Amino acid sequence: MDFDWLGLAASVAVNSLIPLDAKFEFDRTTNIARFGGEIVHASMINDARLEVEFTLRSRNLAVVFGVRGVSRLVLPLRKGDTDLLSDNVRDRVIAMLEVSTIEIPFDKKYDPKGKFARSGSPTHLTRAEAIELVRNPPMPGEPLPINWP
Repeated sequence: MDFDWLGLAASVAVNSLIPLDAKFEFDRTTNIARFGGEIVHASMINDARLEVEFTLRSRNLAVVFGVRGVSRLVLPLRKGDTDLLSDNVRDRVIAMLEVSTIEIPFDKKYDPKGKFARSGSPTHLTRAEAIELVRNPPMPGEPLPINWP
């Protein structure tokens, strides 16, 4: 079976044309988050990691939220000096994160207290770090809340 490259390209093109405000919804009464075709209860979101892309002229940031092992929402935060979130989306994402159960993953067998979680998952975030990152995405040159290799 061949991979549908044309379908992937069309999906990427369409998703890049739709503003984030139109793609992301969060209902504060039911705690249901919707992003594109994905629907998830906010309390099920237990994973957050920071994606950093370096280009010749800038540093781009995105947070990837999900249910452990399955990415659900890629939230672009900053492209160089430009903050990509509107106040409306920022407020909804923070409300979603306040209900989430995000924690840094750790091996319950070999590290039952999570002492080495940060070194084992250097790009993952705690819930408080994810909220702060969405609230105030660091400018280029400012420190990141992760142990970047």
